[in-house]
Amino acid sequence: MVERIFTEMQNIADELAENKADYLQLLVKSPPLWTNVQKVIFQARIHELQSNIDSWNENVTKLESKANVMKNDDATAKQEMFTRIDTVKQTQRSLLKDVKRIILEALNIQKFNGDYLKWKPFWQRFQINVDNHPFSNVEKLDALIGLLEGIALEEVAGFEIAGENYDTVVNTLKQRFGNDKIVLNELYDNIRAIPRMLRALDLP
Repeated sequence: MVERIFTEMQNIADELAENKADYLQLLVKSPPLWTNVQKVIFQARIHELQSNIDSWNENVTKLESKANVMKNDDATAKQEMFTRIDTVKQTQRSLLKDVKRIILEALNIQKFNGDYLKWKPFWQRFQINVDNHPFSNVEKLDALIGLLEGIALEEVAGFEIAGENYDTVVNTLKQRFGNDKIVLNELYDNIRAIPRMLRALDLP
């Protein structure tokens, strides 16, 4: 069973590399802006890449679960299992990172710069496209940090890219930029600024 999973992971990695190459080749032949038909084609290719990633993560979880339930009296075999899993993950790390970057770029999630009024739509889109998928927390955090800029990035600049920091970083951003009271104040300030802007436009 274990060997079958390792074999499946290698097959997934091979398919992922092939799908990545096909996507990049298609992108060179048909750069944006795309017709509606081309958009459907590219979305299908991105879906294939995402499916490969999901399958890979599911198999890693299966292997780690099997290693965790191995009897403690066979500590050597258990450690060898984890070492083998880590080796496989490390071998394909660059490929997986490249594909995840391609997927994020294709999703075209606009970076969040700390504008309180833009936090909610940013976070909703990030949840749908990243947070709700079976990525590891370190992968989610890496993607999230990569989509921040300005004061939003400064707010979490002190955190290392580590899985245990993901929830803390998310909560930090939510508390700072998802505060309903601050958002309402920001809206109120914008509304109050409208008459002043209109007067400024009323040129002689």
